[in-house]
Amino acid sequence: MAVRIRFDEMHNAIQPTLVLATRGGKKLGVIQAEAINYGDSLTNGSELQFTVHKELDGIICNLWEDITDLKLVWCPEWDIWFEISVETSEQDDTVKNVSGIALGEAELSQINLYEMEINTEEDIARDDYVPTVLYNPDNIGASLLHRMISKAPHYKIGYVDESIKRIQRTFQFDNISIRDAFEQVGEE
Repeated sequence: MAVRIRFDEMHNAIQPTLVLATRGGKKLGVIQAEAINYGDSLTNGSELQFTVHKELDGIICNLWEDITDLKLVWCPEWDIWFEISVETSEQDDTVKNVSGIALGEAELSQINLYEMEINTEEDIARDDYVPTVLYNPDNIGASLLHRMISKAPHYKIGYVDESIKRIQRTFQFDNISIRDAFEQVGEE
């Protein structure tokens, strides 16, 4: 997903707001971040890196103890959530170097598919077999994307282009994350 970077009147990028949150989505406060870097690509999820000082200009960071691994960071300007990992450095002063990955990618990398057969001989042998295409919103049992995402019921399919909806291929997924399975489907 492309983000819109805002600029001030001097054409300098305006830093986005970064809100620290718990896994349950409870917002803890705005992080006073520095050196914010954001990256996005078509093949990987959005990534975010930034630095937080324990003390800056004599003021102690009130969220310092809360900035920990697996917490979430929300950027309201982009409406993107990130799962973070944190490394603390104490060289010149105490800082936390924070890395985040888009929450969807992080979560779908943790949920595995097991013994899923799509249009294979074993799948065809089922009594209730219907040829499975990439996307069929009218029959989710015959929709590859719906069958894959059924293991993550808190996700939904947003949009699939008409030109690829009816593509039919054979897949076999066993002990592979949903994210990796999506990559295999994308390559095919």
